[in-house]
Amino acid sequence: MSQPPAERLPQDSGPSPPARPQRKHYSTEFRTRAVALAARPDLTITAAAADIGVSPSTLRRWVRETEPADPRPVHERIEDEWPDWRSFDWPVLPSPEPGEGDVLSEAEPPAAEPSAPEPSTPEPSTPEPPRAHPPPAQPRAPAPAPARVDDIIFPSTARLGSVQRLGIVAVVFVAAVVLSRLVPEDYRLRPLIVDLHVMSLVASFGAVLLVDWHGLLWLARRRTLMESTRLAAAASPIIWAGLGGLFVTGALLRPDLGSPLTLVKLALVLAVSVNGAVMAPVRLKLTELSADASPVDVPQREWRRMVLATTVSQIAWWGAVVIGFVNSST
Repeated sequence: MSQPPAERLPQDSGPSPPARPQRKHYSTEFRTRAVALAARPDLTITAAAADIGVSPSTLRRWVRETEPADPRPVHERIEDEWPDWRSFDWPVLPSPEPGEGDVLSEAEPPAAEPSAPEPSTPEPSTPEPPRAHPPPAQPRAPAPAPARVDDIIFPSTARLGSVQRLGIVAVVFVAAVVLSRLVPEDYRLRPLIVDLHVMSLVASFGAVLLVDWHGLLWLARRRTLMESTRLAAAASPIIWAGLGGLFVTGALLRPDLGSPLTLVKLALVLAVSVNGAVMAPVRLKLTELSADASPVDVPQREWRRMVLATTVSQIAWWGAVVIGFVNSST
């Protein structure tokens, strides 16, 4: 006999999964009141969320959603969010005493580790306008140094202009020529006057050679402009005193004005004096430059006058010296 079919029992499907809680929907008015409550300074986000019956994370999300978006680019927002290290008050560490190492003293308490900042209630902030960065500072040209008046030995004579110096030279030269006609050809003190004439020549011409040599060293970058101008200012009284001695002693030696060599020598001495009178203001202008100025820093006009005056000075001095020795030996 066939057996009746066995009755199928429903399969055991196990425990059913828990039902998902339905997500609550809050009205816009409720969210607005919640955000306003969270903005109160006397309440935290957690306390405000507990009062209205929502989770703190939900309330924080509502606060973030109500904040206006920052229209600035990302790199500008990052610059505002990070503190400016230039405005930070950096601590100044005391310098170690002599003999102490870099190891901290045992008596010094260890530095306290910075504690984590407490969460604060973010407040709705309005977007700030982008800060305009100042333009980079342009390098300024070095201002010319003031004239070093302290280097001048006689400031009163340094203030004389070229015209005044030329007038003094012309008067002294004419007076020396006129005086020479009143001096007898031979007298007892003539050998002494000759010695004084040679000493004046050595003093004046030697100082000129030293100043010009120092100028050549400045051209070769072996000396600074301040050293050259100081030397010229110190040697200027010696040069003019020697020229004055040459005029006086030359007049007392009664030069032979009928000799062509003597006339050439007098013209060369006059050229030296005029050249020195014209060059004095130029050398004073050089003191207005910086102490370490190079030859390329000198204005072109003063540079030409300086080169021309140095050439005339050397030619006139050497010519007068050679003619003087020729006249004394004949």
